[in-house]
Amino acid sequence: MNGKRIGLLFAFATSVACGDSDDTGGGAAKQQKDFYKSSDCEACDVASCPDAHAACKADAACAVYLTCLGQCELGPNGDADSACEVACAGQASATDLVETFRTCRTDGPGSLCVAECGRTPADGGGGAGGEAPTCGGDWSFPQMCAPMPNIDDECMRCNYEKCCDAADALSDPGPAQELTDCWLACTTPACEADCFDMYPDGIPGFAEWEACFFSQCGEPVGPCELTGTCNQCWYDECECEYLDCKNDPECYLTFACYGECSTTQCVDACVAEHPNGATAFNTLQTCILQRCGDQCGTGG
Repeated sequence: MNGKRIGLLFAFATSVACGDSDDTGGGAAKQQKDFYKSSDCEACDVASCPDAHAACKADAACAVYLTCLGQCELGPNGDADSACEVACAGQASATDLVETFRTCRTDGPGSLCVAECGRTPADGGGGAGGEAPTCGGDWSFPQMCAPMPNIDDECMRCNYEKCCDAADALSDPGPAQELTDCWLACTTPACEADCFDMYPDGIPGFAEWEACFFSQCGEPVGPCELTGTCNQCWYDECECEYLDCKNDPECYLTFACYGECSTTQCVDACVAEHPNGATAFNTLQTCILQRCGDQCGTGG
């Protein structure tokens, strides 16, 4: 629940590196080799996301994104340079069509372009056109809850109308309740860390409630003002990566540790302390870097 210093993520970000559109002096041959346009990665994206790509290409505003993306230099993994891709998305005004294709590329069928683009397959895969993949294991948010009109506090009402099962589980006798009671009595991050160490079996239940409450009820401004615009971007743009991390106890602990860091050395130490959570944590980091630059570039 403590403030997350997201600016640390951007210490590793590179500057925008879109390719020069001037193809004189043999540029066309170079483009096929070094740029996203006509690359194996582009071919795989188009084949994997035909509907999303066709809809974007047919829309004049969304086509601006595709043209810009084609001019991005390839990164070491074979995909378009991530900073350039983010900049291209920012230039386009057809937000829905752009985001549909972007989601399909990285979190839908396009995530299977492993050899061509160096991606990690998303859980659930999605379908052609970029349907949302399954994420967070067996979690499903919002949860099926009854209306609670008698609760005046809007934030608490949201908690019980969208996260009822997870919230109730924290009150049932067991490790999740023990962890919650310990955590509620804390006033320092060190105390919270001790609670996690004492009640490790309670982390899955506690993390499920926290992930649901923050993603479904938290807002930058309003009655349930729990997040800033940077954190909100995690839930909107990196939902699967966020939920997958929260659903992994080791990644959850890495994330909790990282939230108290103010140096990159501290972040490295958090990852080293929980090596089994490194893959999920690094995947979340990469998504935040790629998709939440405007919201998080100066710190969350």
